[in-house]
Amino acid sequence: MFCVECGAEGKVYESVCEECFLKKHKLVELPDTLDFEMCKECGSFLVGSKWVKVPVERAIEMVLDEAMSYEKEVDSSRFTVDIIPEDEMNFSIVVECDMYVYDLRTSKELQSRVRLKPSQCVTCTRKKSMYYEAILQVRADGRDLSEEELDRITEVVHNRVEASTDTFISKEERMHTGLDFYMGSNDVARKLSKELASTYSAQEQSSPKLVGMKDGHDLYRVTYLVRLPQYKVGDVINYQGTLYQVRKMATTVSLMNLEDWDMQSFPPSELVGSRVEDCFHLDAVLLAQTESEIQIMDPDTLKTVSIKKPEGFQSSGEEVSIIKCEKGIFIAPSQKD
Repeated sequence: MFCVECGAEGKVYESVCEECFLKKHKLVELPDTLDFEMCKECGSFLVGSKWVKVPVERAIEMVLDEAMSYEKEVDSSRFTVDIIPEDEMNFSIVVECDMYVYDLRTSKELQSRVRLKPSQCVTCTRKKSMYYEAILQVRADGRDLSEEELDRITEVVHNRVEASTDTFISKEERMHTGLDFYMGSNDVARKLSKELASTYSAQEQSSPKLVGMKDGHDLYRVTYLVRLPQYKVGDVINYQGTLYQVRKMATTVSLMNLEDWDMQSFPPSELVGSRVEDCFHLDAVLLAQTESEIQIMDPDTLKTVSIKKPEGFQSSGEEVSIIKCEKGIFIAPSQKD
């Protein structure tokens, strides 16, 4: 076979040799200038129709991927880009594009200029206008939230919002009784409600409120209420006349029977109404012990008290940790369990 353009013999592509074929086809083109928007509030970039929060170098690569146009003969391609900043908003770029055309591998260097245009993304626009789609409320049953709970729940909510690209907190209220988060995404608020309920063995409920219409559809604003139980990890509760210490809280609640240290798990709904006991964690002098019980000195009355040994209890010191409640005195379980 020979090339119909130059007469060279050998393999041809569309009746011409490799050299003539590559002269005849541009294969890939790139506009001389690429303009795209950058949010002046959060630094995200508009790529196509979507705002993305990525480094500027990655945003340029994403815009290039959409802007480069290939001829139909190109089977596959990949490119690398060298970005030369002119200033904070303008960049010169050199693109090296590797392509396969039929069984040919070729490359082409392209040059262009990127110009960032200051704008404001949808999220920041809504945030500035105090827009919100849902309210996430966190409360506890019959008590105030502890400072530790307030801090930890706030941290979880902020982390989830920061990890999301399409939501924000337009307003936040912190009280001893609980937390309120006014959120820009109903979907994120719903997921957070389920996550917190699972983490804290809490009850959850939602309450939608009609606030208007858009494109013929009703618009609702939803309040998600997460209600933590009356007890916390470490509390002693009275469940059906037996005292248990709360050991773990998740989708189920792990309880340890204070008398024998037997572990049991219950769904949170089964423990509704269980009373939190007023108990004190104290150190008591160990007076004597047998295989089945120990004798201690009550640190309040200085009287000798006998306590049944739970299975697995061991003591080699002169003192023992106890939990003293109205219903009696118990050996305190190890917090490592």
